[in-house]
Amino acid sequence: MLSRTAFHSLMSMALAACLALLLSACSTVFERDREAPESLSGQVTTNDRQALPAGSELEVFMQEETKSDIIGPIVAHSKQAVSGSPPFSFELKADKELAPQRLHILRARILQDGEILYETRAPLPVMTLDHPRQVELELRRRP
Repeated sequence: MLSRTAFHSLMSMALAACLALLLSACSTVFERDREAPESLSGQVTTNDRQALPAGSELEVFMQEETKSDIIGPIVAHSKQAVSGSPPFSFELKADKELAPQRLHILRARILQDGEILYETRAPLPVMTLDHPRQVELELRRRP
């Protein structure tokens, strides 16, 4: 039979072990949520709606605007083969957690053998500062 002091000591150790296990599980959940990449999805079409030849590639990328309205680093990038008639769907996952107070912009282009056929004329604000997470882009034929 355990003495009263030994019993209290054993109960304190068991309680401490349970509390440590609980805190460990909570921090794992919070860490996983914080590290989950932010995603953006959408569709791309072209202004002339022409079918694209086989071997064309759709490239979509998101950049972060830094101080003084300078376009900063690419934080998400997608490249996929496309052919036939638009629209073409895409999904981007950010490489890192986005700074919520910064502007993020989206650009896209369609290439054929490394030559740009279509591109966005102006960047589209997305994701942060109440901008959308689902978008539709119309690319213009490059002159």
